[in-house]
Amino acid sequence: TFTATVSALTGPSTFAYGTVYFYDGATYLASANIDANGQAVLTTSALSVGDHDIPAQFSGDTEHDYSTSAVLTQVVTEGSGTATATTLSSSANPAFSGQTFTLTLGVTGAGGTPTGNVVILSACGESYCSFQPLATVALVNGQATYQTNLFSGYQPVSYRYKAVYAGDATYSVSESAELTQTINPGTSATVVTSSSNPSRLGQPVTLT
Repeated sequence: TFTATVSALTGPSTFAYGTVYFYDGATYLASANIDANGQAVLTTSALSVGDHDIPAQFSGDTEHDYSTSAVLTQVVTEGSGTATATTLSSSANPAFSGQTFTLTLGVTGAGGTPTGNVVILSACGESYCSFQPLATVALVNGQATYQTNLFSGYQPVSYRYKAVYAGDATYSVSESAELTQTINPGTSATVVTSSSNPSRLGQPVTLT
């Protein structure tokens, strides 16, 4: 997990807002929005073995110019733990707008039961949306759950999730396949009744 902290040094506002872009050398990794603490957080397991130069670049806002951090060298070594597999599923897919559904995470590994934490990442359904940390949950007997709900408006929408197992002293890091969660608008039914049907000419009729 990389954390970029953006500070407003001058200007009318003491808080910077907007987007931070993370790079692996000159290669774009992902972006993250600045939160209420002035931080942008990126969680990834996509780095290969070796040294990686990671700079973070703030895009600027209406009151502050862009800025680029010093380079952080991230060293990735071969995992010495037992390989794991992480799965992610939804209790209701599609779900209705506002309906609570449960994300279930499972982590398996040979010779025992992995322990520790799993980070759940979420993003909108569009490819330009980057994954952001949603929650960190602890494994119990190799599983964990997280409940949430989403809203769709008048049209179906989709969101993307994935889970990253952080590993423990015995088991190595692994990442689930991406899960696309569909949210559909709630359904409705309309019925009209008449207070008098048939009615006489000129007779008041109440429609309900």
